[in-house]
Amino acid sequence: MAASLVELAVPGGLETFHCARSGMRVWTDEGFDPEAEHSPHLRFVIDWAGEIHCVDPDDLPGDQAALQRELVDLLADPPDDWDQNTIVDRCRQLLPRSACVFEILDPPNDGSDGTICYVGFDFADIPEVASLRLETI
Repeated sequence: MAASLVELAVPGGLETFHCARSGMRVWTDEGFDPEAEHSPHLRFVIDWAGEIHCVDPDDLPGDQAALQRELVDLLADPPDDWDQNTIVDRCRQLLPRSACVFEILDPPNDGSDGTICYVGFDFADIPEVASLRLETI
């Protein structure tokens, strides 16, 4: 079963974004936070500029590392005819049911064409968690 897709529309975008479980910062107003690569839950980020950040598979336990290697390979060299939606959909198909991909849209407005980014997490190692809480602060 594929990862869930969580679609969020946030006018004006988000200056910071944190892991819903660990609270680790994924990005700040300055961009991707390299410390996020040490999150036990983060798998990938496709930022507003289309840059891709992936967690190193060697930082994950065995079965998760093998899956992360497949994800890294997919994101490193997607076919030329895949658009961003196809890439994200393939990532969702690859990730297990315990994962979710956040699609964060800053909708178009008077002065902007709008932007979109994606953040993938896997919460497989947290069997006691039946739900996650999302909040803006």
